[in-house]
Amino acid sequence: MKKAFILLPFLFVVPVLFAQELAGTWRIDHLLDLERKTEYRLTAPDSNEHHVYGNRLEIHSDGTFVSAYSAWCGNDCFITNTGVYEYVDEIHIRFTLKDLRTYKECGEKHLEVKHDLGVFYIQRDSTGVKLISEQ
Repeated sequence: MKKAFILLPFLFVVPVLFAQELAGTWRIDHLLDLERKTEYRLTAPDSNEHHVYGNRLEIHSDGTFVSAYSAWCGNDCFITNTGVYEYVDEIHIRFTLKDLRTYKECGEKHLEVKHDLGVFYIQRDSTGVKLISEQ
C-alpha cells in the first residue's frame, strides 16, 4: 500500500512537466486565427534574437498564448491574436482564440471571440514541433 502512495504523485507531475516543455516563444509557419490549419510547424528562434519577427507563437505557462506577426521595419499589417490553451493529455493540446487584433497598415480592428481551434497532436522531431489537427 505504501508503494501506491509513493507513485501517485508522479502520475500528476509527468503531464505538467511535459506541458512546460512547449512554454516559450516559437516561430510558427501560420498564425493561429479563425482559419484553422490542419498542421502548424513550430521552430525555435535563433538564440541571439531578442525579438522574433515574422510569425511567432508565445506559449505562456499560465495557460494563455499569443500568436502574432511583426516586422522589424514597423511598416506592415501587424496581427496579434490571443487566447487560452489546455493540455488534453501528454501529447495533445487544445487552443481557443479569445481576441483578434490588427493595426498599422491594415487599420485598427478588434474582435472578441470564443473560437475553439480544436485538439492538436504534438509531434516532436529534430527540427522542432508539429501540431497536427485531430479533427
